[in-house]
Amino acid sequence: MKNFKIITTLIAIFFLTQQSDAQIKFGITAGANLSKSEIDIGTISINTKHKPGLTIGVSAEKKIGTHFSLNSSILYNQKGYVLKDLFGANDDSKLIINYNYIDIPLEVGYTYKKFKITGGPYVSYALGGKASINDQSPVGYLIGEKYDDEPLKIKPSFKKVSIQNADPNVAYMHALDFGLNIGIGYKLGPCLIQAKYSLGINNISPRIEEVEGLPSMIEQNRSMSLTATYFFEKKNSKDKI
Repeated sequence: MKNFKIITTLIAIFFLTQQSDAQIKFGITAGANLSKSEIDIGTISINTKHKPGLTIGVSAEKKIGTHFSLNSSILYNQKGYVLKDLFGANDDSKLIINYNYIDIPLEVGYTYKKFKITGGPYVSYALGGKASINDQSPVGYLIGEKYDDEPLKIKPSFKKVSIQNADPNVAYMHALDFGLNIGIGYKLGPCLIQAKYSLGINNISPRIEEVEGLPSMIEQNRSMSLTATYFFEKKNSKDKI
Protein backbone atom coordinates (compact mmCIF):
# COMPACT_ATOMS: atom_id res chain seq x y z
CA MET A 1 0.00 0.00 0.00
CA LYS A 2 2.87 2.38 0.80
CA ASN A 3 4.51 1.87 -2.63
CA PHE A 4 1.16 2.40 -4.37
CA LYS A 5 0.63 5.74 -2.60
CA ILE A 6 4.18 6.90 -3.43
CA ILE A 7 3.79 6.11 -7.14
CA THR A 8 0.37 7.77 -7.46
CA THR A 9 1.60 10.85 -5.57
CA LEU A 10 4.66 11.25 -7.84
CA ILE A 11 2.55 10.95 -11.00
CA ALA A 12 0.01 13.45 -9.69
CA ILE A 13 2.73 15.96 -8.71
CA PHE A 14 4.41 15.65 -12.12
CA PHE A 15 1.29 16.40 -14.12
CA LEU A 16 -0.24 18.99 -11.79
CA THR A 17 2.96 21.06 -11.77
CA GLN A 18 2.90 21.06 -15.58
CA GLN A 19 -0.66 22.39 -15.99
CA SER A 20 0.53 25.72 -17.39
CA ASP A 21 2.70 23.94 -19.99
CA ALA A 22 1.19 23.99 -23.48
CA GLN A 23 2.92 20.68 -24.21
CA ILE A 24 0.69 18.70 -21.84
CA LYS A 25 -2.80 17.47 -22.76
CA PHE A 26 -5.51 15.82 -20.69
CA GLY A 27 -8.19 13.51 -21.95
CA ILE A 28 -10.93 11.00 -21.22
CA THR A 29 -10.35 7.32 -21.99
CA ALA A 30 -12.97 4.62 -22.52
CA GLY A 31 -13.00 1.19 -24.11
CA ALA A 32 -13.14 -2.55 -23.58
CA ASN A 33 -10.71 -5.32 -22.76
CA LEU A 34 -10.35 -9.09 -22.86
CA SER A 35 -8.56 -10.56 -19.85
CA LYS A 36 -7.48 -13.92 -18.49
CA SER A 37 -5.06 -15.31 -15.89
CA GLU A 38 -2.03 -17.53 -16.16
CA ILE A 39 -2.45 -19.94 -13.22
CA ASP A 40 -0.04 -22.57 -11.94
CA ILE A 41 -0.92 -24.72 -8.91
CA GLY A 42 2.15 -26.73 -8.00
CA THR A 43 3.19 -28.40 -11.27
CA ILE A 44 -0.28 -28.09 -12.86
CA SER A 45 -1.15 -25.26 -15.29
CA ILE A 46 -4.78 -24.14 -15.46
CA ASN A 47 -6.14 -23.21 -18.89
CA THR A 48 -8.37 -20.15 -18.39
CA LYS A 49 -10.44 -18.36 -21.02
CA HIS A 50 -10.80 -14.64 -21.74
CA LYS A 51 -13.64 -12.57 -20.34
CA PRO A 52 -14.73 -9.10 -21.50
CA GLY A 53 -14.47 -6.04 -19.29
CA LEU A 54 -14.74 -2.26 -19.19
CA THR A 55 -11.92 0.31 -19.22
CA ILE A 56 -12.62 3.94 -18.31
CA GLY A 57 -10.65 6.83 -16.82
CA VAL A 58 -8.55 9.93 -17.43
CA SER A 59 -5.26 10.25 -19.31
CA ALA A 60 -2.48 12.76 -19.81
CA GLU A 61 0.26 13.24 -22.40
CA LYS A 62 3.39 15.32 -21.94
CA LYS A 63 5.28 16.10 -25.14
CA ILE A 64 9.07 15.66 -25.02
CA GLY A 65 10.62 17.01 -28.21
CA THR A 66 9.16 16.32 -31.66
CA HIS A 67 8.38 12.59 -31.51
CA PHE A 68 8.55 11.46 -27.87
CA SER A 69 6.05 11.84 -25.05
CA LEU A 70 5.42 10.73 -21.47
CA ASN A 71 1.97 9.22 -20.94
CA SER A 72 0.01 8.28 -17.85
CA SER A 73 -3.57 7.41 -16.90
CA ILE A 74 -5.78 6.58 -13.95
CA LEU A 75 -8.10 3.83 -15.18
CA TYR A 76 -10.84 1.68 -13.75
CA ASN A 77 -10.33 -1.76 -15.27
CA GLN A 78 -12.46 -4.89 -15.06
CA LYS A 79 -10.30 -8.01 -15.32
CA GLY A 80 -10.60 -11.70 -14.50
CA TYR A 81 -11.12 -14.95 -16.36
CA VAL A 82 -13.49 -17.80 -17.20
CA LEU A 83 -12.80 -21.45 -16.37
CA LYS A 84 -14.98 -23.93 -18.28
CA ASP A 85 -15.95 -27.60 -17.82
CA LEU A 86 -15.35 -27.79 -14.07
CA PHE A 87 -16.64 -31.34 -13.68
CA GLY A 88 -15.55 -32.89 -16.99
CA ALA A 89 -15.25 -32.31 -20.72
CA ASN A 90 -18.12 -30.38 -22.33
CA ASP A 91 -20.28 -30.35 -19.18
CA ASP A 92 -21.39 -26.70 -19.75
CA SER A 93 -20.27 -25.53 -16.31
CA LYS A 94 -18.10 -22.45 -15.88
CA LEU A 95 -16.45 -20.41 -13.16
CA ILE A 96 -16.51 -16.65 -13.80
CA ILE A 97 -13.99 -14.52 -11.92
CA ASN A 98 -14.42 -10.73 -11.96
CA TYR A 99 -11.63 -8.49 -10.64
CA ASN A 100 -11.92 -4.69 -10.29
CA TYR A 101 -8.73 -2.63 -10.47
CA ILE A 102 -7.46 0.93 -10.51
CA ASP A 103 -4.60 0.87 -13.02
CA ILE A 104 -1.91 3.55 -13.27
CA PRO A 105 0.45 3.12 -16.23
CA LEU A 106 3.49 5.32 -16.88
CA GLU A 107 4.64 4.92 -20.48
CA VAL A 108 6.99 6.43 -23.03
CA GLY A 109 5.44 7.13 -26.42
CA TYR A 110 6.92 7.59 -29.88
CA THR A 111 4.81 9.27 -32.56
CA TYR A 112 5.47 9.08 -36.31
CA LYS A 113 2.93 10.96 -38.40
CA LYS A 114 -0.42 9.66 -37.06
CA PHE A 115 0.90 6.44 -35.54
CA LYS A 116 1.96 6.15 -31.91
CA ILE A 117 3.81 3.36 -30.10
CA THR A 118 3.82 3.24 -26.29
CA GLY A 119 5.43 1.05 -23.67
CA GLY A 120 6.19 1.06 -19.97
CA PRO A 121 5.26 -0.25 -16.52
CA TYR A 122 1.95 -0.12 -14.71
CA VAL A 123 0.84 -0.56 -11.12
CA SER A 124 -2.66 -1.65 -10.06
CA TYR A 125 -4.61 -1.57 -6.84
CA ALA A 126 -7.34 -4.21 -6.49
CA LEU A 127 -10.76 -3.00 -5.38
CA GLY A 128 -12.07 -6.54 -5.01
CA GLY A 129 -14.30 -8.72 -7.13
CA LYS A 130 -16.76 -11.60 -7.34
CA ALA A 131 -16.69 -15.29 -8.28
CA SER A 132 -19.72 -17.13 -9.60
CA ILE A 133 -20.39 -20.61 -10.96
CA ASN A 134 -22.89 -21.17 -13.74
CA ASP A 135 -23.43 -24.93 -13.39
CA GLN A 136 -25.57 -26.58 -16.05
CA SER A 137 -23.69 -29.88 -15.75
CA PRO A 138 -25.25 -33.24 -14.80
CA VAL A 139 -23.46 -32.94 -11.44
CA GLY A 140 -25.15 -29.58 -10.82
CA TYR A 141 -28.59 -30.99 -11.53
CA LEU A 142 -27.96 -34.03 -9.29
CA ILE A 143 -27.03 -31.99 -6.24
CA GLY A 144 -29.74 -29.42 -7.00
CA GLU A 145 -27.54 -26.37 -6.50
CA LYS A 146 -27.61 -23.06 -8.37
CA TYR A 147 -24.29 -21.44 -7.53
CA ASP A 148 -24.85 -18.35 -9.66
CA ASP A 149 -27.60 -17.12 -7.29
CA GLU A 150 -25.08 -15.82 -4.75
CA PRO A 151 -21.67 -14.83 -6.14
CA LEU A 152 -18.75 -15.20 -3.76
CA LYS A 153 -17.10 -11.93 -2.75
CA ILE A 154 -13.35 -11.57 -3.48
CA LYS A 155 -11.50 -9.39 -0.99
CA PRO A 156 -8.07 -7.79 -1.67
CA SER A 157 -5.41 -8.09 1.02
CA PHE A 158 -1.77 -7.08 1.44
CA LYS A 159 -1.39 -9.31 4.49
CA LYS A 160 -1.00 -13.07 4.74
CA VAL A 161 -4.27 -14.96 4.98
CA SER A 162 -4.70 -17.54 7.72
CA ILE A 163 -6.83 -20.46 6.52
CA GLN A 164 -8.01 -21.14 10.07
CA ASN A 165 -9.17 -17.56 10.69
CA ALA A 166 -10.33 -16.68 7.16
CA ASP A 167 -13.98 -15.90 6.43
CA PRO A 168 -15.42 -19.01 4.67
CA ASN A 169 -17.81 -16.78 2.72
CA VAL A 170 -15.03 -14.70 1.18
CA ALA A 171 -12.26 -15.49 -1.31
CA TYR A 172 -9.01 -13.51 -1.23
CA MET A 173 -6.61 -11.94 -3.73
CA HIS A 174 -3.41 -9.95 -3.40
CA ALA A 175 -4.18 -6.23 -3.44
CA LEU A 176 -1.22 -5.16 -5.60
CA ASP A 177 -0.43 -5.97 -9.21
CA PHE A 178 2.24 -4.58 -11.50
CA GLY A 179 3.54 -5.39 -14.95
CA LEU A 180 4.34 -4.06 -18.41
CA ASN A 181 2.24 -2.48 -21.16
CA ILE A 182 2.91 -2.22 -24.88
CA GLY A 183 0.57 -0.55 -27.32
CA ILE A 184 0.07 0.92 -30.76
CA GLY A 185 -2.32 3.72 -31.63
CA TYR A 186 -3.60 5.90 -34.42
CA LYS A 187 -4.51 9.59 -34.09
CA LEU A 188 -7.79 10.84 -35.51
CA GLY A 189 -7.91 14.56 -34.79
CA PRO A 190 -8.10 14.99 -30.98
CA CYS A 191 -8.73 11.25 -30.49
CA LEU A 192 -6.22 8.44 -30.02
CA ILE A 193 -7.45 4.94 -30.89
CA GLN A 194 -5.14 2.46 -29.15
CA ALA A 195 -4.71 -1.30 -28.88
CA LYS A 196 -2.68 -2.45 -25.88
CA TYR A 197 -1.38 -5.66 -24.34
CA SER A 198 -0.74 -5.87 -20.58
CA LEU A 199 1.55 -8.49 -19.06
CA GLY A 200 1.11 -8.93 -15.31
CA ILE A 201 4.30 -9.79 -13.42
CA ASN A 202 3.19 -9.89 -9.79
CA ASN A 203 1.55 -12.98 -8.30
CA ILE A 204 -2.02 -11.87 -7.46
CA SER A 205 -2.99 -15.04 -5.60
CA PRO A 206 -3.41 -14.44 -1.85
CA ARG A 207 -0.40 -14.83 0.42
CA ILE A 208 -1.45 -17.82 2.53
CA GLU A 209 0.29 -18.86 5.72
CA GLU A 210 2.27 -22.04 5.15
CA VAL A 211 0.24 -25.22 5.50
CA GLU A 212 1.85 -28.64 5.17
CA GLY A 213 0.86 -30.33 1.91
CA LEU A 214 -0.73 -27.21 0.40
CA PRO A 215 0.72 -26.61 -3.12
CA SER A 216 1.93 -23.16 -4.09
CA MET A 217 -0.19 -21.08 -6.45
CA ILE A 218 0.89 -18.43 -8.94
CA GLU A 219 -1.66 -16.27 -10.77
CA GLN A 220 -0.78 -13.45 -13.17
CA ASN A 221 -3.03 -11.11 -15.13
CA ARG A 222 -3.05 -10.97 -18.93
CA SER A 223 -5.21 -8.54 -20.89
CA MET A 224 -5.76 -6.97 -24.30
CA SER A 225 -7.61 -3.67 -24.60
CA LEU A 226 -8.99 -1.38 -27.27
CA THR A 227 -9.61 2.19 -26.12
CA ALA A 228 -10.33 5.67 -27.44
CA THR A 229 -8.94 8.76 -25.71
CA TYR A 230 -10.33 12.21 -26.44
CA PHE A 231 -7.74 14.89 -25.65
CA PHE A 232 -8.81 18.42 -24.80
CA GLU A 233 -6.68 20.76 -26.88
CA LYS A 234 -5.33 23.81 -25.08
CA LYS A 235 -5.85 27.17 -26.75
CA ASN A 236 -2.91 29.54 -26.58
CA SER A 237 -3.89 32.84 -24.98
CA LYS A 238 -2.88 35.99 -26.86
CA ASP A 239 -1.23 38.85 -25.10
CA LYS A 240 -3.34 41.98 -24.96
CA ILE A 241 -1.74 45.12 -26.37
